[in-house]
Amino acid sequence: MYLETGLGQQFKRRSRYKPPRLYYITVHWDLEVPFRKNFGAFRQELSKAIRQLVTAETDKTLIDSLLLEARSMVVALKEVHGRLLRRKSPKLKESDPVGITADIQFNKTDYTDVYGISVFDRN
Repeated sequence: MYLETGLGQQFKRRSRYKPPRLYYITVHWDLEVPFRKNFGAFRQELSKAIRQLVTAETDKTLIDSLLLEARSMVVALKEVHGRLLRRKSPKLKESDPVGITADIQFNKTDYTDVYGISVFDRN
């Protein structure tokens, strides 16, 4: 049903459905990171590798704070590091490359405004 508004435009009913809305975009990365036996050094290497993937300077500092300071990420990274330390075949030496999967969530379609990050080892 269309009604004239008096301004020469037709009145169209609004859709009863909500318009689509973007929550976040997830980017999946497979990385090679040098293994470090020291947990703090391993986190630094991982942070350096992931910082190269984001463009905004504020996102780089957020990545650092998430990987180096956030308690939930510390627990998850300790599990990953512990599995890598216990690996029997092949036994990892210092600076051996290890496969890490990082999922980075962004709030904007131009891959800025980091929402969160998840890190897993590839085994």
